[in-house]
Amino acid sequence: MTDEFWNKLMQVNLIGMFRVTRAAKPALVASKGAVVNIASIAGLHMRGSSLVYAATKAGVISMTVALSRSLAPEVRVNAIAPGLVDSPWTKTWPEQRKKNSVRRTLLGRMAKPEDIADGALFLCAGTSFVTAQTLVIDGGLIYGDEAHALKMEGRV
Repeated sequence: MTDEFWNKLMQVNLIGMFRVTRAAKPALVASKGAVVNIASIAGLHMRGSSLVYAATKAGVISMTVALSRSLAPEVRVNAIAPGLVDSPWTKTWPEQRKKNSVRRTLLGRMAKPEDIADGALFLCAGTSFVTAQTLVIDGGLIYGDEAHALKMEGRV
């Protein structure tokens, strides 16, 4: 891993998110708004992600809590930790990699972008008493295991 790659992911996944929130703070405070950061199950110690990606997403989760303390009570700050999402990024994955992930997902499918959007809508407009939380939207992937995968394949 190069320093350039490490720094790029830090800039995009963590520092950029902080800078956007800092720039929006006056409007957020005035409107009693809400922030929804996008983390990942990689930030919750899920296997399969690169070191720097997992580190930045864990940083997003930690920063979400710190920002919620800093901006409360006027602004609520939460995060979403998606699992495997059917997106342009995963379209290029080999089919076997996608299949292996889906078979460990309790709901037996990849998330759709709409599933993530539903969570963001809930955190922005569907509740007024949730802050400093990370909503996992992964279809149960972090709780799936080989026994569940075999069950999904009809081998148990």
